[in-house]
Amino acid sequence: MKKTIITAALAIAAIGVFAQSAQETHSKWKKMSVPGVAITVQGDAKTAIKILKDELKDEDIKVKASSKELSAEAINFKRVSPSMMNLYATAEENKDNTTTLTVFMARGTDASTFVSSSSDADAVNNLKSFLEQDVARNSLETSIKAQEKVVKDGENTLKNLEKKIENLKKDIKETEDKKAAQIETNKAAKETLDNLLKQRK
Repeated sequence: MKKTIITAALAIAAIGVFAQSAQETHSKWKKMSVPGVAITVQGDAKTAIKILKDELKDEDIKVKASSKELSAEAINFKRVSPSMMNLYATAEENKDNTTTLTVFMARGTDASTFVSSSSDADAVNNLKSFLEQDVARNSLETSIKAQEKVVKDGENTLKNLEKKIENLKKDIKETEDKKAAQIETNKAAKETLDNLLKQRK
């Protein structure tokens, strides 16, 4: 019953994560306010960057990444755009165990070269699809696996506690039996002593 409730809770959480959509935004990259595409994913910043890195690796794109930033320059991200580009990303943690992942596309390094829907609507829409379908899916799977591990660890802890309780019950029973046997031994010894005292009189 408990496992069914937990599974249902995980499913509800999964729906919530999967419902997240990517939105065009303006955010900071290297002190520049530039256009980008943001999506909210489960987990911390390090996990979000790793997920994005893994998905880009599947697209044969090599990246440089830290715990909260990612960059890939002079790449051919054909799924998003036929033109060569630079790709950057930042991850900012929120208070509800989620992270806002913001991805930027640029044709150069100046702020004016960053891609927006007004300069390349197809690239922005393709990037949104990539984030929603691939990154969000990977985030969903990672989140569910992590929660399932918590559940499994909890079940193992519960089993260990139940085993300890059974052992304690066994120890208590053995102690009670020994106590009862000792009482009988003491009683018999006392009766023997009383009989000896009576005989001496």
